[in-house]
Amino acid sequence: MAKIAYPDLSSLPPEIRARYDAGDVREHMSLRRMMRHVVSTQEHIEAMGLHFLRPNGLFTPEQREIVILTVGRLKESEYEIFHHVEICQSLGFSEEKIASLLKGDKSHLNEFERIIVKFAEEICSDGKVSDETFQISKNVLSVRQIVELPFLVGYYIMLAGFLNTLEIDLDDRAGGTATLKIISSDVK
Repeated sequence: MAKIAYPDLSSLPPEIRARYDAGDVREHMSLRRMMRHVVSTQEHIEAMGLHFLRPNGLFTPEQREIVILTVGRLKESEYEIFHHVEICQSLGFSEEKIASLLKGDKSHLNEFERIIVKFAEEICSDGKVSDETFQISKNVLSVRQIVELPFLVGYYIMLAGFLNTLEIDLDDRAGGTATLKIISSDVK
């Protein structure tokens, strides 16, 4: 159970109440519901998240999800893991690969994936990557990917802190899956 109450719908702007009342699955997500305490901040946070979901991004959806599961694992964010395991499944990840990622086992990853996981692990634990990891990354990642990866990792660290601090409730599994499909279609 969340540490603070979700905002009362009657206190929300009419456009949000209308989307909620219309059955927009995204509006029922616990994360979004709690963020409504700060609607203007919510809009900016969600815009950044949608940036990482954009088509033709610097990382493939599979690479992005590997990074997100790594952050979720290290920050012990049950909510992030819950939702992003479903995304990984929809992308065709095997159960074995997902289980390995959640254990920190890199044996099922290719070289690129191992590097982005190490990059994410070091940012999560040390706030930056080591000089050694940075040099290795320069041999495999583009300059743009090296610049974007700390933002991707940092975004999900920020969400994990929010989710874990407030102990945001997990969403209904069916609602979560529907939400992911809607969000994915929004960024095409």
